[in-house]
Amino acid sequence: GAATSPTRGAAASVRAREEEVGEGLGAVGKGVPPPTRSGTRGRRAQAEAEWAIALSLARELKAPEEEWKALYGLGRARDERALLEQAAAVIEASRAKLGRPDLRSGFLADKRDVYDALIERARGDEEWLSWLERSRGHGAVRLAEIRRSLPEDSALLVFWAGRRDGRLRWFTRGQSSAAALRWDRRGQPDSGWLASAPAARRWIIVPDGVLAGVAFDALPTPSGTRVIERHETWLLPSVAALHGGATRRSGWRWPWAPQLLGIGDAETGALLPGDE
Repeated sequence: GAATSPTRGAAASVRAREEEVGEGLGAVGKGVPPPTRSGTRGRRAQAEAEWAIALSLARELKAPEEEWKALYGLGRARDERALLEQAAAVIEASRAKLGRPDLRSGFLADKRDVYDALIERARGDEEWLSWLERSRGHGAVRLAEIRRSLPEDSALLVFWAGRRDGRLRWFTRGQSSAAALRWDRRGQPDSGWLASAPAARRWIIVPDGVLAGVAFDALPTPSGTRVIERHETWLLPSVAALHGGATRRSGWRWPWAPQLLGIGDAETGALLPGDE
């Protein structure tokens, strides 16, 4: 009967393995990394074996959700970049099959741990930027193109908010640098990075995660002034917004392409029709 079919039996095995690993497949989906780094060598070996079995079963069942979780767990257990990259590839292949933009937009929300692990292991500025952009649903970036897109006397400040700490990387047309970010007891980032921030007149800021709520203009600088007194600031949702893509270069847009007109603190002599 259905209760004893091979598929049902394999699914039950996946659930059993998930319980044995402890914080296994389900924990990864909730954003909790598997506890493999702090365990003994024997526990790590057992974790590797468990994740390998879970990966085999997920592939047998053609279950991409379980497959990327197992690849991530195995990649963490072995500290192997290739497995983490495979996990990201499975995630992105699944996302590409979603036809509706509203479904794709939130698809990556619970999969950030995979991208954070790759961002931590990135080799160089371009790879770091690319994984950060891919975590937002964009493609890889070319740093040379980003630099060419920067206006004169501008610096691009890209923030990454990890689980325990974060990082800032800033870029101008000819220079780049990085600074570590730390969180205080309230879970807010400190402002120590301002001491090494670029002196460019215009800051193009790309925040990440909890940093999206930071009022960068109001931050105090080491000289005692506020950022807004020394710098013009732009706030962008991603690096991809800087150069706009093909539609901007060609001079036209599809009617359904996302657009935004923002007006802050506008002064009007009278209410507009419909605003009464």
